[in-house]
Amino acid sequence: MKKLYYKDSYLNRVETVITEIKSVDTAVWLRFDATIFYPGGGGQLPDKGTLNNLPVLEVKEENSHIWHKVANDVDWKPGQIVEQQLDWTWRYYNMQQHSGQHLLSRIMETEDLKTVSVHLGKDHTLIEVEGAFPDEQQLLALEQQANDLLREARPLVIHEVSRQEISRFPLRKPPGTWRQIRVVEIMDYDYSACGGTHVKNTAEIGYIKWLGLEKIRGHARIKWLIGQKADAHLRKIFQNMQNVKTELQCEPEQFAERIATLKNEVGNLRKENKVYKRSHLHLRAMELNKAHENSTKAVVAELHPEEISYLPDLAKILAAEYAQVAFLISQDRFCLVSPNEQHLSTSEFMDNYRDTLGLRGGGPPGFVQGIIQKADKELIAGCLKVAIEK
Repeated sequence: MKKLYYKDSYLNRVETVITEIKSVDTAVWLRFDATIFYPGGGGQLPDKGTLNNLPVLEVKEENSHIWHKVANDVDWKPGQIVEQQLDWTWRYYNMQQHSGQHLLSRIMETEDLKTVSVHLGKDHTLIEVEGAFPDEQQLLALEQQANDLLREARPLVIHEVSRQEISRFPLRKPPGTWRQIRVVEIMDYDYSACGGTHVKNTAEIGYIKWLGLEKIRGHARIKWLIGQKADAHLRKIFQNMQNVKTELQCEPEQFAERIATLKNEVGNLRKENKVYKRSHLHLRAMELNKAHENSTKAVVAELHPEEISYLPDLAKILAAEYAQVAFLISQDRFCLVSPNEQHLSTSEFMDNYRDTLGLRGGGPPGFVQGIIQKADKELIAGCLKVAIEK
């Protein structure tokens, strides 16, 4: 089988012939005389694409043969001519990623950060390195160095050599046990034994952005955006910046000053709000108590929806300052507070009237809150009267 992705990683459409078909469970796998589909390896994900405009479900390599998983509802035949077509956006992204990873691993090695493992994912590139844990400034410097090298448009050259010839290349790490070795060279900079697909020069990688860092197995695992994903990230940041610019009504270089001013204003408003809220709650509690001054049993009141957050505070004021049992409702929420457990045990009330009022909730002695299903004030008042007089 000819692995055409090694001859030309930019070849994205070709006609080939089916040489073998096999069925495994409910899947059908096809082998061709040649393929442009890279099966994955070395941290790089497999290619995606179509066969005669039908999707390739999976690609894998077994015994140097590349197999293509397809739907089992098509009558494929040996000898049939099939058009292979790659999902070029996906392939090119992986080419950018893999070439970018080689460049980054070489740069990081100059800072004593040796690559341990890589994962070229659909959203980002992960490179695990050993050495002193890098800080943000070091990573930003590595990012800058990488992008400077991209702009040099250094060619990437592929060398197919025997094991006897490999000594003429200063490989970044020892090769595997293969007799024939494929060396990917970033001209006069990096030499790596690699079976993946790559761009023609570093400028095609586009852009590299450091995104995150975590510790794993005693190593640093660094998250990078390379190529298309880095471009998309920058576009998103720019759009977000434009949105913030509109909201703050100032230029980006004034963001920090504007935000500091707004934070100060918010802090002052919060202080004022506490004062006004305290005054409002006491006036509201006085109003609720006055409305129930002819009742010596309890204050039962339904508050406006916008007062739902006030339930606990109002109920506590009624209990503390007016010695009232307070049962306050807003929408499906309730709060029950008692001046003391001798006056009314809130936990016993919950136990005794849970089903009658449809109560769900809890709290410490003298205070319960939660959900109420039967918010009938007369029914609640009647239950409280019985509980208090018991």
